[in-house]
This record gives sequence, C-alpha cells and structure tokens, in this order.
Amino acid sequence: LDSSTFEVTGFIKKLLDGMAGDCGFRRTLFALLSEDRSAIRGRLGSGLHVDDSLRGFHFSLVRGDPALGSVIDRKQDLWINTQTDLRYAASRVVSLFDPAHFLLLPVVVDGVAAGAIYADRKTPLTGADLRTRVEKVRDLIAAGIAKMRLE
Repeated sequence: LDSSTFEVTGFIKKLLDGMAGDCGFRRTLFALLSEDRSAIRGRLGSGLHVDDSLRGFHFSLVRGDPALGSVIDRKQDLWINTQTDLRYAASRVVSLFDPAHFLLLPVVVDGVAAGAIYADRKTPLTGADLRTRVEKVRDLIAAGIAKMRLE
C-alpha cells in the first residue's frame, strides 16, 4: 500500500482472486455502496460466472434486505450455512446465488460501511485459518480504499 503507483481496482481484484483460489470459494465479489447509500452494486469479482454475478449483484438498500441490513447498517460479519441457518432465507442475495455456504462482510472505512465482500462455496466455512485469511482480505481492501481517498 506504500507505492506511489497504487491502483486500488487491481489491488482489490488480486485479493479477490486469491480468496477464490486459496480459500476454495466458488465466487468472490466486492460490492460498493452508492454515494447516497441507497443501493449496493457488485464492482469486482473472481470465480464462477463472475460477470453474470456482478451484473446480478445490484440491490436497493431501501427495502430492508435482512442480510444486507445486518452487514451495512449494523456492520456485522455473516458466515452462514444456509442448510442450518434460515435467518437470511428471504435475502435477495441468497435468492440470487442460492449458496450452500456464504459470507457477507462489511468493508468499513473511517467508521462507515463503504461496501461489502460476498463469497460462497459448497463446503462449510470452518477453520480459524479461513476466517483469519478472509478478514485480512477485508482489512486490506478497506486500507486500499482509505489510501485511494487520501490521494
């Protein structure tokens, strides 16, 4: 993050590629909130059908989606097994991707949710190493956005 030639888009894309490859996710997406905070839209991604996934990941935040509300409004991390945890069955994100296991994490910059990371896979989201690696990706994305805002 110290380079004078820092380019945030390429940086985030590399992190998402690493998450997809190294952490076994079928799909990883970075979504950004609109300036007026009324919507969230997929901007970058990696993995299975990424272009279609990015096009589909565009949601209004006005209608109160349970998963997006938890992540954006309350800044909660979601690590969900959809077979055993039905709290987010009505989420438009779950309807779009129908994941067996997914995570949705807020990307917080200067105390404000600027976006989110979505990732899904067929196998359980278990292991401290997985959580540590994914949280590090989130922290690096937040730091990259903060750096971009300063320039």
